[in-house]
Amino acid sequence: WSSDVCSSDLAIGALDADLAKRAAAAIHRDVVALPLDVTAPQSFSTFLDDAERTLGPLDILVNNAGVMLTGEFLEESTVAQDKMIDINLRGVVTGCKLAAERFTARAGGTIINVASMAGVAGFPGVATYCATKFGVVGLTYALREELHPHKIHVCAILPGVVHTELSAGMRLPRAVERFVSVEPEDIAAAVVAATRNHRAVSYVPRHLQFVLRTALFTPE
Repeated sequence: WSSDVCSSDLAIGALDADLAKRAAAAIHRDVVALPLDVTAPQSFSTFLDDAERTLGPLDILVNNAGVMLTGEFLEESTVAQDKMIDINLRGVVTGCKLAAERFTARAGGTIINVASMAGVAGFPGVATYCATKFGVVGLTYALREELHPHKIHVCAILPGVVHTELSAGMRLPRAVERFVSVEPEDIAAAVVAATRNHRAVSYVPRHLQFVLRTALFTPE
């Protein structure tokens, strides 16, 4: 919440308020846990209002909510598609807008959007997920330029496979698993770094940047 992120006040928002409270307790410091449904603009606005009421003005917003529902595109239900679009993309758009309104009034702030390596490369079995993450990366680049005059920094984090519940069902070859996998703490470190260097896009692990960029220029 503070620009000095290592010693900052922090608010955690989650659809499961009890889970947010457990996460806050595990940090072993003063952390506020609040309910948040990123698909509902009023819920997002209330979350920011309540957090600011407790902690003071917002300095940094991290848009981290996401779901990945796997399966063949032709078999994917509209319900699954809507859920990924609402959470992964529309939720980020909402968060960016609400934060930018606050930052513009105070002439400064940082927005960090957690995207994915699936935001720059397409993978079979997760087509809609890829579409949402491509959207987040595009949104980040566009807002980075548009909001720069207001001294608002917009950055994206592009993780590989993070060892969380989101990726628990994935089965990758062991060599690939070792190459692309990271821990939640690695993402946290990348977020902290982005608050300082304001890099447009940060890959986690870093070597993914060279692999994915090379792939983009390799003939299909």
